[in-house]
Amino acid sequence: MQSTLEKQDNASASALLTQDARHQGLHVAVIMDGNGRWAERRGLPRSAGHREGIEAVRRVVEAAPDLGVDALTLFAFSATTGGGLRSKSRC
Repeated sequence: MQSTLEKQDNASASALLTQDARHQGLHVAVIMDGNGRWAERRGLPRSAGHREGIEAVRRVVEAAPDLGVDALTLFAFSATTGGGLRSKSRC
């Protein structure tokens, strides 16, 4: 389901993470947002985007230890529920 550009972005991110993972005590934080919109742009139901997001999380969680990641934080963000957060963060 990923486009060529998305695969290239993932490969670039993986290479960068591999390079940075040499530091002991590496903490990586991932903000997940846009899975539903991703699916809608492709004519798929929002739930398909959420399933794809779950698979992306699974890949990150499984790869993290091999890349030297000691701490992994995942933050699931929703534009629907985050509207108030965004307006408050502008203050």
